[in-house]
Amino acid sequence: MTAINNSECKARAKAVMNQTSPTIFIAALIGIGIPILIGWLTEGSAELSDIFDGLRDLEHHDLPNLLHFLRQQTLVIFGTIYALMMWVAGIFGGWISAILKYGFTDYTLRTIRGELGEPKNTLIGFRIPGRIIIAHILRSIIVWLGTLCFFVPGILASYSLRMTERVMIDHPEWTVVQCMQYSHDLMRGHRMDLFGLDLSFFGWIALETITKQLSGIYSGPYRYMAEGFFYERLQ
Repeated sequence: MTAINNSECKARAKAVMNQTSPTIFIAALIGIGIPILIGWLTEGSAELSDIFDGLRDLEHHDLPNLLHFLRQQTLVIFGTIYALMMWVAGIFGGWISAILKYGFTDYTLRTIRGELGEPKNTLIGFRIPGRIIIAHILRSIIVWLGTLCFFVPGILASYSLRMTERVMIDHPEWTVVQCMQYSHDLMRGHRMDLFGLDLSFFGWIALETITKQLSGIYSGPYRYMAEGFFYERLQ
Protein backbone atom coordinates (compact mmCIF):
# COMPACT_ATOMS: atom_id res chain seq x y z
CA MET A 1 0.00 0.00 0.00
CA THR A 2 1.50 3.33 -1.13
CA ALA A 3 1.95 6.04 1.50
CA ILE A 4 0.33 9.39 0.78
CA ASN A 5 2.66 12.33 0.18
CA ASN A 6 1.59 14.86 2.80
CA SER A 7 3.95 17.53 1.51
CA GLU A 8 2.22 17.38 -1.85
CA CYS A 9 -1.20 17.67 -0.21
CA LYS A 10 -0.10 20.76 1.69
CA ALA A 11 1.55 22.35 -1.35
CA ARG A 12 -1.58 21.88 -3.45
CA ALA A 13 -3.73 23.20 -0.62
CA LYS A 14 -1.62 26.34 -0.33
CA ALA A 15 -1.81 26.88 -4.10
CA VAL A 16 -5.61 26.66 -4.07
CA MET A 17 -5.77 29.04 -1.10
CA ASN A 18 -3.73 31.62 -3.02
CA GLN A 19 -5.99 31.24 -6.05
CA THR A 20 -9.24 31.56 -4.10
CA SER A 21 -8.27 34.30 -1.63
CA PRO A 22 -10.07 36.22 -0.16
CA THR A 23 -13.27 34.25 -0.90
CA ILE A 24 -12.06 31.17 0.98
CA PHE A 25 -11.38 33.24 4.10
CA ILE A 26 -14.82 34.85 3.97
CA ALA A 27 -16.27 31.33 3.89
CA ALA A 28 -14.01 30.44 6.83
CA LEU A 29 -15.54 33.27 8.86
CA ILE A 30 -18.84 31.37 8.61
CA GLY A 31 -17.72 27.74 8.70
CA ILE A 32 -14.97 28.15 11.30
CA GLY A 33 -15.52 31.59 12.88
CA ILE A 34 -19.04 30.91 14.16
CA PRO A 35 -18.03 27.59 15.83
CA ILE A 36 -15.14 29.48 17.47
CA LEU A 37 -17.62 32.08 18.77
CA ILE A 38 -19.85 29.31 20.09
CA GLY A 39 -16.84 27.84 21.90
CA TRP A 40 -16.08 31.21 23.50
CA LEU A 41 -19.68 31.57 24.69
CA THR A 42 -19.58 28.05 26.16
CA GLU A 43 -16.36 28.84 28.04
CA GLY A 44 -17.86 32.07 29.35
CA SER A 45 -20.98 30.28 30.61
CA ALA A 46 -18.80 27.73 32.42
CA GLU A 47 -16.99 30.55 34.22
CA LEU A 48 -20.32 32.09 35.22
CA SER A 49 -21.39 28.72 36.60
CA ASP A 50 -18.24 28.71 38.76
CA ILE A 51 -19.26 32.11 40.12
CA PHE A 52 -22.62 30.65 41.16
CA ASP A 53 -20.79 27.89 43.01
CA GLY A 54 -18.54 30.41 44.73
CA LEU A 55 -21.47 32.52 45.89
CA ARG A 56 -23.23 29.42 47.19
CA ASP A 57 -20.23 28.41 49.27
CA LEU A 58 -19.52 31.91 50.56
CA GLU A 59 -20.19 32.19 54.29
CA HIS A 60 -22.15 35.11 55.67
CA HIS A 61 -21.93 34.85 59.44
CA ASP A 62 -23.80 38.11 59.91
CA LEU A 63 -26.97 36.73 58.30
CA PRO A 64 -29.69 35.15 60.43
CA ASN A 65 -29.90 31.38 60.06
CA LEU A 66 -33.21 31.50 58.15
CA LEU A 67 -31.98 34.14 55.69
CA HIS A 68 -28.73 32.24 55.25
CA PHE A 69 -30.67 29.05 54.51
CA LEU A 70 -32.97 30.82 52.03
CA ARG A 71 -30.02 32.42 50.30
CA GLN A 72 -28.25 29.06 49.94
CA GLN A 73 -31.35 27.33 48.60
CA THR A 74 -32.04 30.16 46.12
CA LEU A 75 -28.51 29.92 44.77
CA VAL A 76 -28.80 26.14 44.51
CA ILE A 77 -32.07 26.39 42.55
CA PHE A 78 -30.88 29.13 40.19
CA GLY A 79 -27.49 27.49 39.83
CA THR A 80 -29.09 24.16 38.91
CA ILE A 81 -31.46 25.77 36.40
CA TYR A 82 -28.63 27.75 34.87
CA ALA A 83 -26.36 24.69 34.66
CA LEU A 84 -29.16 22.72 32.96
CA MET A 85 -29.79 25.53 30.49
CA MET A 86 -26.09 25.78 29.67
CA TRP A 87 -25.87 22.00 29.26
CA VAL A 88 -28.72 22.06 26.72
CA ALA A 89 -27.24 25.12 25.01
CA GLY A 90 -23.85 23.38 24.88
CA ILE A 91 -25.37 20.37 23.13
CA PHE A 92 -27.19 22.51 20.57
CA GLY A 93 -24.08 24.65 20.14
CA GLY A 94 -22.06 21.53 19.42
CA TRP A 95 -24.61 20.42 16.85
CA ILE A 96 -24.61 23.81 15.12
CA SER A 97 -20.81 23.76 15.04
CA ALA A 98 -20.87 20.27 13.49
CA ILE A 99 -23.32 21.44 10.81
CA LEU A 100 -21.21 24.50 9.98
CA LYS A 101 -18.00 22.49 9.85
CA TYR A 102 -19.70 20.00 7.54
CA GLY A 103 -20.66 22.91 5.29
CA PHE A 104 -17.09 24.20 5.25
CA THR A 105 -15.82 20.69 4.51
CA ASP A 106 -18.24 20.56 1.57
CA TYR A 107 -17.13 24.01 0.42
CA THR A 108 -13.39 23.23 0.54
CA LEU A 109 -13.82 19.82 -1.10
CA ARG A 110 -15.70 21.37 -4.01
CA THR A 111 -13.14 24.18 -4.18
CA ILE A 112 -10.18 21.84 -4.65
CA ARG A 113 -12.23 20.16 -7.39
CA GLY A 114 -12.55 23.48 -9.19
CA GLU A 115 -16.12 24.25 -8.07
CA LEU A 116 -15.57 27.48 -6.15
CA GLY A 117 -18.92 28.72 -4.90
CA GLU A 118 -20.18 31.57 -2.78
CA PRO A 119 -19.31 31.76 0.95
CA LYS A 120 -23.01 31.31 1.81
CA ASN A 121 -22.70 27.76 0.45
CA THR A 122 -21.03 26.83 3.74
CA LEU A 123 -24.56 26.81 5.18
CA ILE A 124 -25.47 23.80 3.04
CA GLY A 125 -25.36 21.55 6.10
CA PHE A 126 -28.61 23.07 7.37
CA ARG A 127 -30.39 21.26 4.53
CA ILE A 128 -29.60 17.90 6.15
CA PRO A 129 -29.08 18.72 9.86
CA GLY A 130 -30.43 15.38 11.12
CA ARG A 131 -28.00 13.38 9.01
CA ILE A 132 -25.03 15.42 10.19
CA ILE A 133 -26.05 15.32 13.86
CA ILE A 134 -26.53 11.55 13.73
CA ALA A 135 -23.03 11.15 12.26
CA HIS A 136 -21.63 13.50 14.92
CA ILE A 137 -23.29 11.59 17.77
CA LEU A 138 -22.39 8.12 16.49
CA ARG A 139 -18.77 9.04 15.93
CA SER A 140 -18.52 10.68 19.35
CA ILE A 141 -19.95 7.56 21.02
CA ILE A 142 -17.59 5.24 19.13
CA VAL A 143 -14.53 7.35 19.92
CA TRP A 144 -15.62 7.67 23.57
CA LEU A 145 -16.08 3.92 23.93
CA GLY A 146 -12.71 3.37 22.28
CA THR A 147 -11.09 5.85 24.65
CA LEU A 148 -12.40 3.88 27.62
CA CYS A 149 -10.46 0.89 26.28
CA PHE A 150 -6.98 2.12 27.22
CA PHE A 151 -7.27 5.33 25.14
CA VAL A 152 -5.44 4.07 22.02
CA PRO A 153 -8.53 2.44 20.42
CA GLY A 154 -10.28 5.81 20.70
CA ILE A 155 -7.50 7.50 18.73
CA LEU A 156 -7.59 4.77 16.10
CA ALA A 157 -11.37 5.10 15.82
CA SER A 158 -11.19 8.88 15.41
CA TYR A 159 -8.74 8.51 12.53
CA SER A 160 -10.70 5.69 10.94
CA LEU A 161 -13.88 7.81 10.89
CA ARG A 162 -12.18 11.07 9.94
CA MET A 163 -13.40 11.00 6.31
CA THR A 164 -17.05 10.36 7.20
CA GLU A 165 -18.27 13.85 6.23
CA ARG A 166 -16.47 13.77 2.89
CA VAL A 167 -17.95 10.37 2.12
CA MET A 168 -21.38 11.75 3.05
CA ILE A 169 -20.83 14.60 0.60
CA ASP A 170 -19.88 12.23 -2.22
CA HIS A 171 -22.54 9.64 -1.42
CA PRO A 172 -25.72 11.38 -0.21
CA GLU A 173 -27.67 8.22 -1.08
CA TRP A 174 -25.81 6.15 1.53
CA THR A 175 -26.82 5.84 5.15
CA VAL A 176 -24.64 7.43 7.82
CA VAL A 177 -23.46 4.00 8.96
CA GLN A 178 -22.45 3.10 5.40
CA CYS A 179 -20.48 6.34 5.12
CA MET A 180 -18.71 5.62 8.42
CA GLN A 181 -17.90 2.09 7.28
CA TYR A 182 -16.51 3.35 3.98
CA SER A 183 -14.39 5.94 5.80
CA HIS A 184 -13.02 3.10 7.93
CA ASP A 185 -12.23 1.10 4.78
CA LEU A 186 -10.53 4.06 3.09
CA MET A 187 -8.37 4.79 6.12
CA ARG A 188 -7.20 1.22 6.57
CA GLY A 189 -3.41 1.40 6.29
CA HIS A 190 -3.40 5.23 6.06
CA ARG A 191 -4.06 6.31 9.65
CA MET A 192 -0.37 6.94 10.27
CA ASP A 193 -0.22 8.99 7.06
CA LEU A 194 -3.03 11.21 8.32
CA PHE A 195 -1.40 11.39 11.75
CA GLY A 196 1.74 12.64 10.02
CA LEU A 197 -0.30 15.30 8.21
CA ASP A 198 -1.79 16.42 11.54
CA LEU A 199 1.65 16.49 13.10
CA SER A 200 2.93 18.75 10.32
CA PHE A 201 0.33 21.33 11.42
CA PHE A 202 1.51 21.27 15.04
CA GLY A 203 2.81 24.85 14.85
CA TRP A 204 -0.52 26.12 13.53
CA ILE A 205 -2.44 24.18 16.17
CA ALA A 206 -0.22 25.67 18.89
CA LEU A 207 -0.86 29.15 17.48
CA GLU A 208 -4.61 28.50 17.51
CA THR A 209 -4.35 27.55 21.19
CA ILE A 210 -2.45 30.76 21.99
CA THR A 211 -4.90 32.95 20.06
CA LYS A 212 -7.97 31.16 21.48
CA GLN A 213 -8.65 29.57 18.04
CA LEU A 214 -8.78 32.96 16.27
CA SER A 215 -5.88 32.11 13.93
CA GLY A 216 -7.98 29.14 12.79
CA ILE A 217 -9.69 31.53 10.34
CA TYR A 218 -6.45 31.29 8.32
CA SER A 219 -5.02 27.91 9.28
CA GLY A 220 -8.42 26.18 9.10
CA PRO A 221 -8.81 26.45 5.30
CA TYR A 222 -5.21 25.29 4.92
CA ARG A 223 -5.82 22.16 7.01
CA TYR A 224 -9.25 21.42 5.53
CA MET A 225 -7.91 21.63 1.98
CA ALA A 226 -4.81 19.57 2.73
CA GLU A 227 -7.06 16.92 4.25
CA GLY A 228 -9.32 17.21 1.22
CA PHE A 229 -6.40 16.42 -1.10
CA PHE A 230 -5.51 13.56 1.26
CA TYR A 231 -9.05 12.22 0.81
CA GLU A 232 -8.77 12.53 -2.96
CA ARG A 233 -5.63 10.37 -2.89
CA LEU A 234 -7.53 7.68 -0.97
CA GLN A 235 -10.01 7.18 -3.81
